Amino acid sequence: MTIKDAKQWVMSLLFPPICRACGERQNIFAPRQVGVLCTACHKTWQGERGESCSACGNGHENCSCIPSELQKIGVETFVHLAPYRPGKPGAASAMILRGKDNNDREMFRFLAAELSEPVRRALGEDGEAVVTYVPRRRAAVQATGHDHAKQIAGALADELALPLVIALRRRPMTRQQKELSAAQREKNAARSFELADGQAVKDKTVVLFDDVCTTGTSLGACASHLLEAGAGRVVCAVIAKTESGE
Repeated sequence: MTIKDAKQWVMSLLFPPICRACGERQNIFAPRQVGVLCTACHKTWQGERGESCSACGNGHENCSCIPSELQKIGVETFVHLAPYRPGKPGAASAMILRGKDNNDREMFRFLAAELSEPVRRALGEDGEAVVTYVPRRRAAVQATGHDHAKQIAGALADELALPLVIALRRRPMTRQQKELSAAQREKNAARSFELADGQAVKDKTVVLFDDVCTTGTSLGACASHLLEAGAGRVVCAVIAKTESGE
């Protein structure tokens, strides 16, 4: 055991870690249980990643489906890891909901590491690429003290050894998407974002991150700005997406 491992073990003994999915204190004496997820929830997480998409039949990590809102503007690559089922038991939804209210950097690094390999495959041989994100509403950032999408995007950029750029910003006084109908979401998203730095994405492949895709309107609005700014390609990447009918 290294000195670093020993210190981590002692800290875990004094402050047993909480599973970010079920919220239970972990048993530090059980093997492979000190970390973001307990053994049971890690198994659930792996199961969610391995589930078949209801549309294409592939596992979520290899799903070939692209939300219609992204197809409309020419996005050809969409990566996600698991289904999003708020209000139902599950590791993916629990971690996403936790991330909105808690600046849990260890969990953010875990999610970024999990997402990095499928994003790396999606990028392929693309040379010059950058990472950016769908910025959070200013009111939410002020209320919670953090922008979880920015935090995870930064960790993802580190995993991919790519620059993180702040290419987009929120316009003030925009409404929460979850409060709106599908038609209202599209109109709200269209006026919610604007370019902050178009030069940072010009002629580059851009990995556009958000935590979850519900209808794709926010991702679509942001991707549209990036493509209009001259981005060569936009790869949309999320932790989870809502499936039709769920």
